[in-house]
Amino acid sequence: MSSDINLLSNINPDLLKRKKGLRIVRMVSALSLAFVAIASIIIFILNSTAPLFSIKKEQDLTLQKISLLKDRQAKIAIINNRILGITEIIKKRSSYYKVINTILERIPNEISIQSLRVDKKTLALTLTSNSLQPIQDFINNLISMAKKKELINTITLDSLTLSEKNSSYFVSIKANLY
Repeated sequence: MSSDINLLSNINPDLLKRKKGLRIVRMVSALSLAFVAIASIIIFILNSTAPLFSIKKEQDLTLQKISLLKDRQAKIAIINNRILGITEIIKKRSSYYKVINTILERIPNEISIQSLRVDKKTLALTLTSNSLQPIQDFINNLISMAKKKELINTITLDSLTLSEKNSSYFVSIKANLY
């Protein structure tokens, strides 16, 4: 017989066990690698399609609205400051309403007012009338106010002129106020 032909295998059973174990380890590692790859792809798809982008967009819009509200708040603060300033000026300013109202009550109906100027201590009037009688009545009213020390201290008649075009009398009066 020839020794070259061997029908029985000389394979070591330990070597077969190792190869089989190695094959199982390779299979498990390939499966775990595939599982990790598939899980990573699924997580990536979920993250990209999840509403995180819309939440980020809403956050940006909200931040823009807040910045606009800050601008509006600054404008409101400036307006409130100006209103306070105006209120202080109005409180400090002399009220000429009483002076003007008192003078207008004393002017007869036949007299027209051409100009009226009131300062802290002076009153200047330019009046017109077709007759001297209403002008005299008004001047007498001012004189009685000065005698009673009611609003007027002194009276000065600056001018009295007659316009020949329309036969009207012009009178300019200045008065010092209390």
